[in-house]
Amino acid sequence: MAAPNTISIDKLVRLIGTPKCPVLVDVRGQDEFEADPHLIPSSLHCGFDEIADEMADRISDEILDAIAVVGPRSEIAAKLRTRLAGVASAVSLTHNRAPDPEHWSDVVAQLKRHHAAAPGIRRV
Repeated sequence: MAAPNTISIDKLVRLIGTPKCPVLVDVRGQDEFEADPHLIPSSLHCGFDEIADEMADRISDEILDAIAVVGPRSEIAAKLRTRLAGVASAVSLTHNRAPDPEHWSDVVAQLKRHHAAAPGIRRV
């Protein structure tokens, strides 16, 4: 069952150009938008950086801490262990702005060191 705040692509395509169409925001960068400004019909263009800046003003530290592990790199492994204790036996680290696999190598090394000292936790 779909979440109440989602819409299928088929239904969205039928709604574009009608008064019932939801607000669509095109967050492509300015160069990409200028290359094809009509890629997303009836959308409002608001670049990613603008959205990110605005959302940063709207999301409190409490909300951010509830949905993300935030802190200095040296604290991330410990915060992950605390957050996931009894909930998850594996974790996947990604950074979509820096897809280099070495980006998280120091955090992974800290997690592996802890795993070696705490048997019973499955490492993937």
